[in-house]
Amino acid sequence: MRVMITAEDFGLTKGINYGIYDACVEGIVTSVSLIMNLKLTGHALNLIETLDVGIGLSLNVTHGKPVKDLDLLMEYGFLKPEHDLDDQVLKAIEEEFECQIKKALDLNIDIRFLTTYQAYHLKEQAIFDLLVQLGHKFGLPVRGKYDYTDVFHGNRASADTLFMLFQQKADFLEVVVKPGFLCGQLIELSNYRESRVIEHSILVNPYVKQMIKDYDIELTDRV
Repeated sequence: MRVMITAEDFGLTKGINYGIYDACVEGIVTSVSLIMNLKLTGHALNLIETLDVGIGLSLNVTHGKPVKDLDLLMEYGFLKPEHDLDDQVLKAIEEEFECQIKKALDLNIDIRFLTTYQAYHLKEQAIFDLLVQLGHKFGLPVRGKYDYTDVFHGNRASADTLFMLFQQKADFLEVVVKPGFLCGQLIELSNYRESRVIEHSILVNPYVKQMIKDYDIELTDRV
């Protein structure tokens, strides 16, 4: 089975960036989902510029500031997930998503897939449809249109969970993970903190790396 291990939230905080970097170098992470519109996006890219990992885009309209100066999004505080997704708002989101994709392309990033920060497109059908439309436009796969799992999370972030996943009968599977190190910004930003450290420790565990070999898993950096 081909397995892509994707670390989420790359660019969110320095602690997360360093944790993901280490999980790529010392562990089994082969792919990252990069958030393009944050202050630490450049820091994240500098960390992995010498690494052979796949980069997907975690398109984001719910945290930070937009890449494009869109009055409609800023009016809502960029962008409150709970506000109505009418045609005007969806158009603004489409413009912002496209700007984030083009910003990545301008940086010569070899984009491997599209997703959204905090799986926004899997919670709102209109956003999912928009992402699929952009996927067709730019020739990119969209998470949710291929086999993936986010079960490695919280209390289920364990070697046993990976063992279960690696026994599945599938040609390809993306396993979404959230490794990271604690930092002040993460403590202020999220309740999912210590769990990221635990995830990191599992992803770099020699036992897990040996499990990859024992089950003849082909780690890959692309869908």
